Amino acid sequence: MPWSYSGDPATSNRDAVRFLIQDVDSTKQLFQDAELDWLLLKEANVYMAAAQACDFQAARQSNVKSRRVGSLSIDYFGPEEWKRRGAALRARGSAHQVLTAGGIVLGCTITVG
Repeated sequence: MPWSYSGDPATSNRDAVRFLIQDVDSTKQLFQDAELDWLLLKEANVYMAAAQACDFQAARQSNVKSRRVGSLSIDYFGPEEWKRRGAALRARGSAHQVLTAGGIVLGCTITVG
C-alpha cells in the first residue's frame, strides 16, 4: 500500500497528520496513506485524526514494551506514550472544531486551557 510524506505539512492534511504523530520516516511506516485519508474523513480536523491515529497505535503496541536478547535490551515507545500524545492532540483539536446545529454554523469559539 502507498505511503507518502512531502516533508511539508502545509501541503496536505495527510502530511499534517503524519507530522503530528511523527510518521515521517519511510523506513518505519506507521500508517498507510489510505488509513490516514479515512481518519481525515471521519474526524473533525487534523488534530482529531492524529489523536485517533495515536489511539490505534497504542492498541497495536499494547502487548510490546521491551525486548531482551542476551545482554541486549530494547525499550519501545509504548502504548502509554501514544495515549498521552493522543490526549494532547485531542485537547488541541477540540479547540479547532466548528459547532453546528441543523446545518447552521454557530457563531461561538471554544477555548481549551
